[in-house]
Amino acid sequence: RVTELRVFFCKASVARAGAHPVLMPDAPDVEKRGNLLCTATGKPAFLVLRRGVVRIFPGIQAREKHRGLPEEVIQLLHKSEVVTDADGALRIKSRVLYDTEHVFRACSDTEARLWFQALTSSRAAGVERLARHLEFLSQGTTAYKYNYSNSKRMRRHFWVDESSAELRWGKTRADESPQSMELTTCVGLIYGPLTSTFQRCAVLEDPPWCCFSLLFPDRTLDLAVAGDAVAQWFLGLQLLLLQRSPGCVTCLSEAQFVFRKVQHRLRYAAHRDGLTTRAFLLQRLRALAKDP
Repeated sequence: RVTELRVFFCKASVARAGAHPVLMPDAPDVEKRGNLLCTATGKPAFLVLRRGVVRIFPGIQAREKHRGLPEEVIQLLHKSEVVTDADGALRIKSRVLYDTEHVFRACSDTEARLWFQALTSSRAAGVERLARHLEFLSQGTTAYKYNYSNSKRMRRHFWVDESSAELRWGKTRADESPQSMELTTCVGLIYGPLTSTFQRCAVLEDPPWCCFSLLFPDRTLDLAVAGDAVAQWFLGLQLLLLQRSPGCVTCLSEAQFVFRKVQHRLRYAAHRDGLTTRAFLLQRLRALAKDP
């Protein structure tokens, strides 16, 4: 319930600030939660499955609600495998961000089968969403590239060549001699205007939630895209990096991405009013409390 209230307040505050609330995109998915026995500890664990992510909490009793942060998080959408052993154990393997293996036992064969179906269905739905992002990136969109030397931006058409794992850009999509960067050498992504290139801008010309940077060993590539396309760009590039770049060690889930987008929008609205984010939220909450 605390999480639900936080989401409500964030949406309300953003709406009050004159911005549209950031919502998770509608997509078919399976959600499931319940206690399973962790074979590594011999203790019950409470699992929450949502949008291709498994969050593991300490086991709880009936009618109780899990509280606090999860003890572990398993990403199912990247380099993962879900299998059932001959003895009915449920085995979840993941290689993002590091190699992990969790083995759980359900209270019955039926419950184990339901968990297996939910995990595989949620993973399949998430992989399909990410695949659509890659299709989107293959066509590309207009974006602004911020120059490291002077932090000025230039407008170009950016797209991804998945076969060669290259990010390309030119004046148009039909440019015969586009510039490019090999994504196989990229070591990660940063969401938001956080690099020195962005920080040197006297006035940032794009909203902070539209900005992101690709990190390379010797430089950064700093971009800004339209707000309605930033999720496709960030999550699609992240998928390609995890598949093709051995050095990529960063990964945001869809929920974490949306949470950070809301943070950027709230901070932007607060600074526009000359407030800290905390003071801005308190101001908006007090205003909401006075509404009839």
